[in-house]
Amino acid sequence: MDRFFHNGDISREFLRAKGWKTETPLARLSAGDRLLSGGGADISVLHPPKGEAFHKSPNERSIVFRLEFGDFSALFAGDAEKRALRNVIQNFPGAEIRADVLKVPHHGSDPGPVLDEFLDRVRPGIAVVSEGKNPFGLPSASVLFRLRKAGARTVQTGISGAVTLEAGRDGTRFRTMLK
Repeated sequence: MDRFFHNGDISREFLRAKGWKTETPLARLSAGDRLLSGGGADISVLHPPKGEAFHKSPNERSIVFRLEFGDFSALFAGDAEKRALRNVIQNFPGAEIRADVLKVPHHGSDPGPVLDEFLDRVRPGIAVVSEGKNPFGLPSASVLFRLRKAGARTVQTGISGAVTLEAGRDGTRFRTMLK
């Protein structure tokens, strides 16, 4: 790996403790940054905002990004909560956050009414909830209901296992490991 991308919460000491080579350059990502691959994929970072002072909640500092590849798009909302989702909605008012696939924020916890506006703007056809057994009761039944109400086919990794999406010229294929 030629760079280690992060949201500003990382240090060389942390990387050393995790076994990373300390000479790996660190690159802090923030809204407006773009990463391009040689294969035609384009990644646009939507959150956290540039120059934002650290929020006390690491979830509110979560990196939110949108991937585009041809006609396919996916929005990865990390562990974003209410404040981060509101920020994305306000700072990207056009179709910049619309996506075919949404990685549902924060394991399907309920951020309140902002979720409805977020889903209305993203309009996902598929919503992937990354979750498993947890003491918090996630995903929230309310969030699952609102995802279905928004028209998204909802897939939970705790039920379906790993999710594989393949986007190509012949469309998008979607598979799950277990179900």
